[in-house]
Amino acid sequence: MDGFHPAVKTAIMHFAHPEKSLQALADEFGISKQAVKKRIDNARELFKTYGQEPPVTLLTLQARHDDEIKKLREIAQNLRAHLIVAKTIIFLLSSFKEMVKQFFPKMELRRFAPGQKTYILDMCAKFLRVGGTIKDFCKAIGKSYETISRWQAAYERYGMAGLVDKKTRPHNFYRRIPLWLKEKLLLLFLQYPAWTPYQYYKYIRDNPAINYSLSLVTITKFKEVHAQKSADEKERIKKRWAFAPNYSVWTVDFTCILKTPHYKLQLLTVSDQRSRFWFESALFLETSTEKVMDHLEDLFIKYGKPFMIKADNGPEFKMECKDSLNELSVYLLNSPTYYGQFCGAHERIHRTLKDYISDFSSHKNITRLVGEINNFTGDYNHHWPHEYLENKTPAEIFYSNPDFVPKDVEVVTPYEKDGELRMKFTGRDGQPSRMNLQEISKETEK
Repeated sequence: MDGFHPAVKTAIMHFAHPEKSLQALADEFGISKQAVKKRIDNARELFKTYGQEPPVTLLTLQARHDDEIKKLREIAQNLRAHLIVAKTIIFLLSSFKEMVKQFFPKMELRRFAPGQKTYILDMCAKFLRVGGTIKDFCKAIGKSYETISRWQAAYERYGMAGLVDKKTRPHNFYRRIPLWLKEKLLLLFLQYPAWTPYQYYKYIRDNPAINYSLSLVTITKFKEVHAQKSADEKERIKKRWAFAPNYSVWTVDFTCILKTPHYKLQLLTVSDQRSRFWFESALFLETSTEKVMDHLEDLFIKYGKPFMIKADNGPEFKMECKDSLNELSVYLLNSPTYYGQFCGAHERIHRTLKDYISDFSSHKNITRLVGEINNFTGDYNHHWPHEYLENKTPAEIFYSNPDFVPKDVEVVTPYEKDGELRMKFTGRDGQPSRMNLQEISKETEK
């Protein structure tokens, strides 16, 4: 009994030895008779309820209610904290995506792994269980209803294997035409030059010795590449010119997208003169030298500064633009007056662009316009080979062969002399000509 409380000891001694008087117990524990009686009464009540649940009172219920509220508040507080962290992470991911878009505007997250698609489908199912609709879910995540439905149907039918992306490349490529078939086509072109593409196609299709299928588009392109050029075409090609290697030159110009009595929507375009590579464009309602320089400086950071920039005689490309470019050690070469051929290659890109995009005046949807321009930039740079580039794409020349010089063109080599930058070339009249620009170092000294 050494480990019990004195009050418990008093009660146990009383119940174990009922013959002892209260006074004897009081003398034994050194307390009063009234204290002994109080201890025994308390112990008797405690022993009666031993092993039973305590009675539920209003105070007990209130205490339990307060504890539950306290726990719920703690859970809600933790959820708010996690929600704040999740929103911060989403914001950082969105900011990172915007930064990536600035440097890689054509980058799009179109392909997902099967595990990622399964996770999206699981989240969609949870969203439906809490009372949402599949259309709201698709709208929130930026995916179409048809895409999610197609994933769900493939997953239910084939499992994870149904979510694996299938190859989308064509079965046959132009460059993979067998050599013997190319030779056969060339012989047909020489033997029957007046045939239409369909006649070549029918001859190859119906000839059992060939047993090969070619599309009309492939035959047409192949014939254009190997067509014999006329004398006028050869003379025109000889008038082409290009800067010597190690001289990077860009062409800058505006093209009008829509003109109304109230405003004029223009597109600022920049291309590489050597490779015809089309840089990122920008739409403006008001054009100025400051806006042109802001866009060019962004391109300088991404692609590096060129040696020279060609432009027409627009007010945005005059003295202020020249001074700003000279501060960056970049020459500005303005075209001769009334000589549109000076930027003819760049103007040809403008015409191709306007044939590619839809008429903006018919829909006036700026988001659609920007998307079509971005699609054109990707297709033009990476998928369309040019005869001038020896049937290579602008991206192949720009990234892999920056010193490319096409055949049968006049090479212009800038040189510095007497404080000037000089360029000799053949003029429109066939006579030797020369253009002079004041050397940048002389201008900065002034």
